[in-house]
Amino acid sequence: MSCLEVSGLGHRYSRDVILEHIDLCVPEGAIYAFLGPNGAGKTTTLRLILGLLTVQVGRICVFGQRLDTDRIAILAKVGSMIEGPSSYDHLSARDNLEVSRRIHRCPASRIDEVLKLVGLRGTGSKKVRQFSLGMKQRLAIGTALLHSPKLLVLDEPTNGLDADGMIEMRHLLAGLNREHGTTILISSHLLAEVGKLATHVGVISGGRMVFEGTIDQLGSRAPPTVRLSTSDDPRAATILAAAGIESQFVHGKIVVPAMSADSVADVNRQLVESGIGVHDIGIARRDLESLYTELIGVRA
Repeated sequence: MSCLEVSGLGHRYSRDVILEHIDLCVPEGAIYAFLGPNGAGKTTTLRLILGLLTVQVGRICVFGQRLDTDRIAILAKVGSMIEGPSSYDHLSARDNLEVSRRIHRCPASRIDEVLKLVGLRGTGSKKVRQFSLGMKQRLAIGTALLHSPKLLVLDEPTNGLDADGMIEMRHLLAGLNREHGTTILISSHLLAEVGKLATHVGVISGGRMVFEGTIDQLGSRAPPTVRLSTSDDPRAATILAAAGIESQFVHGKIVVPAMSADSVADVNRQLVESGIGVHDIGIARRDLESLYTELIGVRA
């Protein structure tokens, strides 16, 4: 079942076309990574989904309801952070959440639950202006979570965080999804982090969607290969060719098409029996970064 469906979405500022016929589908319970270079249209798409911009062309449905006719009912079940954390710097984390609690009319007990959830329970009366960027990001997510949304929309939540902050954020989002069933739509350019977190991926470039599917479907666009390093690579390539195995040299290694584990063992045996030392042999898979670069290169 889909949590969010976007069909034929288009948008322009003045004469500049920002989005052109965007189709996007976020399954319920997914962690959907929305990827694309700067200026590709990620933030504009998220702002349209949240009703922060008026839809010019296309249709947006959330929880089976149309945004143009049921906006208030939809947004009551959505939490968001767009273009960085926003808070009252002269207030504490608790007081910031209290402001939002009154707006959403949540139970007072929800504040302690959220502070614990995002790891800010021990901040006491400390003002937000004294928080690190990572703490501000967690407070912003806590504010978005206060009313227990079914869908969480986050624009670059790891932007500006150090390595520890990114790890903490990844664990927080994974826990929300796993333990609370929260569907998460997250825009990012940090491909390594996305690869460890997302279940689904959408890639936008030049205002158009160039890929949408699961992480596994993205990986299947580039079948794995077998890579070898030997004591005599030219001779090894000749032996492989005689066995009907095409090979090429990439970054100082012999690369051959994917094969079964038994076939890899046979290749290793043939080379060793021919007096060639096999220093390294194994199956290699393209990483998310190279696949992403290839996708956005289509419209770069």
